[in-house]
Amino acid sequence: MVGSDAAAWPSSADLRAAAAAELPEVAGRIVWRSDASDAELAALMAGADAFCLPSFGEGFGFPALEAMACGAPVAGSDRGSLPKLVGDAGLVVEPTAAAVQDAPSPAGWVPSSARRGARDYPVGRGRGPFAQLPAMVITGERVTTPQGGFNPSFQRHRAEYRLSASLLPDGKVLDLGCGIGHSYRELAPRETVGVDIDPGALAGQERETHVADMRSLPFEAGTFAAVVAIQSIEHVPDPERMLAEVARVLRPGGRAVIVTPNRLTFGRPDEIIDPYHYIEFDRQELQQLCRHYFRSVEILGLQASARYQAIHDDERRELDRLLARDPLRLRRLVPRRVLQRLYDRRLSSDRVKPRPGALEIGPEDFRLESIGLDESIDLFAVCDLR
Repeated sequence: MVGSDAAAWPSSADLRAAAAAELPEVAGRIVWRSDASDAELAALMAGADAFCLPSFGEGFGFPALEAMACGAPVAGSDRGSLPKLVGDAGLVVEPTAAAVQDAPSPAGWVPSSARRGARDYPVGRGRGPFAQLPAMVITGERVTTPQGGFNPSFQRHRAEYRLSASLLPDGKVLDLGCGIGHSYRELAPRETVGVDIDPGALAGQERETHVADMRSLPFEAGTFAAVVAIQSIEHVPDPERMLAEVARVLRPGGRAVIVTPNRLTFGRPDEIIDPYHYIEFDRQELQQLCRHYFRSVEILGLQASARYQAIHDDERRELDRLLARDPLRLRRLVPRRVLQRLYDRRLSSDRVKPRPGALEIGPEDFRLESIGLDESIDLFAVCDLR
């Protein structure tokens, strides 16, 4: 049990007494913590078999969001904000011991139609009714959730699928580096096939999927009418191999839409900050690379609304303040794997509390433009096969 001390929480003594009376078989195994620091609390959540928040009234529900961000399987009450916050990503029950103890197995409480929302999370580590509670993993490697402060990035990706759909021909589409597949339905009514190197990301997607490296695809030449690669080309050190494979699996006259961050606006123009990125492009670099494999290449830019741009600019200012602490750029000497862990931790911490306006962002906050490309937040390379 983690909470504030008795002075701030007068009912804590009553709670201890109730636990001793109602749960005598486990009362002696309960550890009461009232002094956990933020770091200790994160460690407790990350190592928990389950996180239970049987609240009778909850405002925003930060404890549940923090627990999911730390990878803990979460059970929340059906009161206040928790049902909407936890949703299909955890267990929602009445705030009673009996309701939790009688919780059905995952096959019972996660319907097949909801698994699309739960696939964002790998299997939890719990026991009993919590044995398969999904645990959220927040990582800079892929977008997984619209919750809290992650909503702007999630909606940005969703908009990119929606905007790509307007550029694609009819026919079968390869969704390359698809991650959890959160927005492939934006490409409907086209049939889509998802490819990702992580089998966990593909679990539960209600379409054909393949575990594969996008630089070595398991398809015959000319299989697809179109290919989309949303925020994936920057994740390989040799994008030439990826583009060669894209061109190979396209039918004659096929089209590929490659979406990637604009190097000039994403982090630092002269430095790759995201440790999951191997390479980043400006419009000229992206066009020059794609022209080696396609007959024609048009570069478009993703522009954002003023309210999204305010969030984006605030994040850039915070990044500048953080990097100012390392004027010698010693971060270049840190192994990539270590940087990734630090990046994920910082990402989870920063976005637990949404920035002003973050929860209101939607796909409608983004549009494609053929002008102002150097100021765009992302680049679209619309590539037609030779």
